[in-house]
Amino acid sequence: MKTAVGVFSNLHRAEQAIRALLKNRVPPERVTFLTRSEPEANSIRSHLEGESMLQLNTGTPARFSVLSVSGVGPVLVQGPDVSDIFDQPPRANPVSSVPVSDDPWRQTPFPHGSDDDAAFFRRMLNEGCSVIVVRTDSNQIAMAAVEVLDKLSLGIAKTSAGKGHVSVRQIPGAAVATFSGKLALDNGCLLLRETIRAFLDAGQTRVLLNLEKLDFLDSAGLGELVRAHVAVRSRGGQLTLVSPSKNVYQLLHVTKVDRVFDIAPDELSALQRSR
Repeated sequence: MKTAVGVFSNLHRAEQAIRALLKNRVPPERVTFLTRSEPEANSIRSHLEGESMLQLNTGTPARFSVLSVSGVGPVLVQGPDVSDIFDQPPRANPVSSVPVSDDPWRQTPFPHGSDDDAAFFRRMLNEGCSVIVVRTDSNQIAMAAVEVLDKLSLGIAKTSAGKGHVSVRQIPGAAVATFSGKLALDNGCLLLRETIRAFLDAGQTRVLLNLEKLDFLDSAGLGELVRAHVAVRSRGGQLTLVSPSKNVYQLLHVTKVDRVFDIAPDELSALQRSR
């Protein structure tokens, strides 16, 4: 399952993104819009009205569904169920019958009960931002979604330079993964997912992601970082981003992720921090 994430502090920009996603043939049943604002939810509904994702069994268009999120309160949701992002029970009245594929590597037998597993989304919503999430198994759909969200959310253009690489090592107290090149759709995202999975399978729950040599991050890479954060937290662990490069840090700042993730200037500082 590929995940692309866009964060919007401006309704007009979010509307542009929804229109562009549909124009680029991203199926509406793959698109979820999250907001705390009822006017925003109704405005987005106007762009999606009549699509299958907004139809109940009676055929009557749904205004929105309400998901109660710990630490946020009522969240208005247009589109497929995303309660798993917040580690919430499924919504009582989901607006889509399209199931979201499971992420088996995130399923653990350990109850975590952590209120900040989905801190990224909670913080964005509490900041008054809206969030667009596109999740799909189709590479073609993911590419179309990333192109739109990169431009309208992150304000970046596609780049063909470089590839994603990772090296891993063990230091006292943590496992370290150093990424270089790109963390982008099909170029670094799979490396990150497999690296996190390997760490967790080996019982490593204190994880440092060294991003000093990472040159490029797109909306799919941002989505994968969120997934990694949730996966590590669901095992009772902690993930820290270490020394992100200037370009990457700027994107983290634009999307306000820098307020959510634990970010350290170097590995020593990361190890000295308590959760």
